[in-house]
Amino acid sequence: MPDQSIDIILCDHVLEHVAAPAEFVREIARVLKPGGWLCARTPAKWGYIGIGARLVPNALHVAFLKKLQPNRKAEDVFPTVYGMNTMAALGHYFDKSEWKNCTYGFNGVPGYHGNNAVLFRLIQFWGWLMPRSLSAKFHIFIQKRP
Repeated sequence: MPDQSIDIILCDHVLEHVAAPAEFVREIARVLKPGGWLCARTPAKWGYIGIGARLVPNALHVAFLKKLQPNRKAEDVFPTVYGMNTMAALGHYFDKSEWKNCTYGFNGVPGYHGNNAVLFRLIQFWGWLMPRSLSAKFHIFIQKRP
């Protein structure tokens, strides 16, 4: 992509897979126009999804997710890294002198429960108890300063 050619970049469940966050952010900075936005949704490192994904080795993710999300295809499972999935990491990689960060934590309808009603309710209860910093996901809105 040409330099400063993009108005908006959308990443849906991508950031947890980024192995080289600094390079990723440099490329975003290169292609994004001044005033442009990065909009992303990603599991938070310290939410139930991030904790679970890090407890299970990547080599076992396909088998584990088959139980939690029975309809998920094996080719839709990728290794996770969680290198930029905290507010602190986002602040580090997207320096406030160059970026306006409007990220917030969000607990939506649980998606990893294996169609188990008890587990579904437990995850909902977890989300209700936990502070925003331990939300299941982040909704990320980061603007490149003009």
